[in-house]
Amino acid sequence: MILDITEPNAGGWINVTGIGPGWSLVPDLSWWPFFWPVLGFIVGLLIGLHFAGIVRAVLKH
Repeated sequence: MILDITEPNAGGWINVTGIGPGWSLVPDLSWWPFFWPVLGFIVGLLIGLHFAGIVRAVLKH
């Protein structure tokens, strides 16, 4: 990944890869609607897996 701090993208944020708004360090506003559901899904999945691991460990004992 190329970090380019000299040329901000369309949203005015630092662009990490030079590909476009969705790849900047801070998401472009046009990308925001997709950011939270994706983040929520990933966090929910991690929490779900974490609790599944705890439940499995408790049931084993």
